Amino acid sequence: MRRVGEKVEKVKFVVGRSGSGKTHYCYTQIEEKLKEEQYDALMLLVPEQFNLQNQRDLAKRLAPGLLR
Repeated sequence: MRRVGEKVEKVKFVVGRSGSGKTHYCYTQIEEKLKEEQYDALMLLVPEQFNLQNQRDLAKRLAPGLLR
């Protein structure tokens, strides 16, 4: 049961073959939401073995020079 005015969280699954642009799409969507500044929380779920690499890639894309 939802309360009046309560926000509903959305989950979007991005699926496709290797090299089809899934990661690029996700990073672009995150960038756009951050620019709009109209978000509560953004979450990117990745397999554990890719966690550090995704953090580095996203930091390089969103804040160049943050990581050296």
